[in-house]
Formats: sequence, C-alpha cells, structure tokens
Amino acid sequence: GLARMDYMRASTTESTNAQTQASRLFSNAGKPTGVLMVDSVLTAAQRTAIQNNFAGMQAGTVGRLFVLEANMTYQQLSLSPEDQQLLETRQFTVEEIARWFGVPSVLINQSNVTAWGSGIEQLVEGFYKLTIRPLLVSVEQAITKRVLTAGQRATLTVEFSLDGLLRSNLKDRAEIYAKLVQNGLKTRNECRQLENDPPVPGGDELTAQ
Repeated sequence: GLARMDYMRASTTESTNAQTQASRLFSNAGKPTGVLMVDSVLTAAQRTAIQNNFAGMQAGTVGRLFVLEANMTYQQLSLSPEDQQLLETRQFTVEEIARWFGVPSVLINQSNVTAWGSGIEQLVEGFYKLTIRPLLVSVEQAITKRVLTAGQRATLTVEFSLDGLLRSNLKDRAEIYAKLVQNGLKTRNECRQLENDPPVPGGDELTAQ
C-alpha cells in the first residue's frame, strides 16, 4: 500500500548523498581532507601559523606545491573517489531509479550502452508491453468506471492505441499492410489512413487474394 517513492526512498537518498559528496569533492579541487602530523608539541601560535601556511591542502588550492619540513607528514582522512567508487555509485543509482519505474537503460542514455540493434529494439518493445501498457490499462479501466455512464459502457470502449509508439520501419509496415489487405482484414483506405495518405476511390472494399 505504500507509494512508489516510499519504497525507493533508500535509492533516492543514496543518490542525493552521492551527488552532495561529489559536489563537495569537486568544489575542493578533488582533494580529500587530512591532518598534518609533527613529532613535537606545538604552541597555540605555532599551530595557528601551520594552519595558515598549509590551509590550501584542505581548501583545495590548485597548482601549488607544498613542502613539509621538521618531520611533518600528511595523513589523508577521507576516502578518495576511487575508494568510494563514486562514479560507479552514481551510474548505478541512475540505473536503479530507472529500474524502479521499469525503464530500460537504453532509454535513459546509459553510458554503457553504445550500440543500437535488434536486441535493443526488443527491449524497447518490451518496455511498451510490460511498463507502458499496464499503466494504460489502469487508465482505461478508470475512465470506463468513472467517466462513462452505464448506458455508454454498453456501446463505447476506452482504449489507447500504441500503434504510433510501436511504428516500425517503412519496409516492415508495408509488409504488414500488404498481408492485412490481401487477407481481407483491412481495406486499402484504412491502411492509407494509418500512413496519413488520402483515400482512393474503391479503397473501402475488403478484398482477399
């Protein structure tokens, strides 16, 4: 009974956190945070002077070479983008959100999809059948129940046509139209109408080869 967004809250929260972390990292010139370690006790003035001198290490100053002296060592605290798998996480999150809505990766320009072919054509067709069509059926049933009267339900049918979405190439359409006309399932003018062509005289008769 929960809404889809309630179910996928973990995925969206992870995506938000990854985006925030990426923004912080890039605004810091890609430098992780860390600490400077020395082998002696410093006074407050010395500690302040060192912080001022090497503040660029944490602030993300670009193009500056820092020289550590007096046995100073720099210890990284936060994980690097490689250790965090930041890019992989963000790519996976995009795919994960698409999966929640039943959208194939090829339709969201996923970076790992580089070629179009018959396999992807089948994925797109499956998207219409398994994702779009069930949604449209729910809308059709809702319109039938809440919009049409009892008398209208006896004579009217609510249906979405997916022919425009599932239009194949011209060669395939021509072959389908030829079979429909030759077997008396559609008239020539009906097929011409589907292609936005004007009717022709005598084209409204069903014929069979």
